[in-house]
Amino acid sequence: MDIDTFAVEREMAELLCSLALEARSRAKVAPPERVLVGLAGIPGAGKTTVARAAVARANQLLHLETRTPDDDDDGDSSGSGAACGVALLPMDGFHLSKAHLALMVDAAEAFRRRGAHWTFDCNGRYLLLD
Repeated sequence: MDIDTFAVEREMAELLCSLALEARSRAKVAPPERVLVGLAGIPGAGKTTVARAAVARANQLLHLETRTPDDDDDGDSSGSGAACGVALLPMDGFHLSKAHLALMVDAAEAFRRRGAHWTFDCNGRYLLLD
């Protein structure tokens, strides 16, 4: 099966633009709405790559709209009135600890499968976002 990389790149660009524009529109609401976007896929599918690009583009759009003529070009937009931005919180930081995995019924399987959906601390991530 041949993969049309140009078509894939075009679809990714459209997805990034869509995510960035949605984040921008939500940020323009007074007060700004908090929006959480989750990306799911198999390991190596490009979730982190897509997320980083979407965050960068959304923040670029927000920064361009909030800059004032007297802002300097040092990259600091603190004087521009920007009250919000877009951030990335990867799930990679929420693996269950090895001590927790060791307590599972089949600890050997838990260690082998580390990274599977059931080896993440979803509750911990939820509490951080709440």
